[in-house]
Amino acid sequence: MSRPGGALQVAGSLSLTALVAVCVRTQFGAPMVVGSDAMAPALRRGDVVWVDRGGGSALRAGAVVAYRPTVGAGLTMKRVVAGPGQVVEFASGRLVLDGVPRGTATEEAWCGQPVVVRPGTDAAAVTVPRGAAYLLGDDRRVSGDSRQWGPVDASTVVGRVRLVLWGAGGPSAVPACDATVM
Repeated sequence: MSRPGGALQVAGSLSLTALVAVCVRTQFGAPMVVGSDAMAPALRRGDVVWVDRGGGSALRAGAVVAYRPTVGAGLTMKRVVAGPGQVVEFASGRLVLDGVPRGTATEEAWCGQPVVVRPGTDAAAVTVPRGAAYLLGDDRRVSGDSRQWGPVDASTVVGRVRLVLWGAGGPSAVPACDATVM
């Protein structure tokens, strides 16, 4: 025989647990499955990552961020390569920032670490406007990114990818980045 109010206590506990889970997810972060190979080899399709929704630290040069490309669209991930006032272009498959080539066509340094990139199409020079960032996939052969649709409004960035929780290479941290672009 059940105690009077037992079902009510269980329902209350479940409601409180759900409320805490929603608060943690919206305030601190959430796991996310990588849906494409645009960030390979750093992140691969099927990897499970932790997206930190901590806010201000998201738009830093080299940071990998999750953002919503259009209203109602799902989240996607790209690397922040430039912020307001910077001029970005691609020549001979190389990223050029403010007239200076950034690494080679196959490797760039971000967050103090070498990052393997795969060269893609060239793109004309663009100045990143105020309140925006220029985002690129690391595999630029397959990535739809700011080369095609221009800089991204900062308000569409949801958070920063901090950890690979599960993937081919096992758990790992995504390098921290300190140079703020906004």
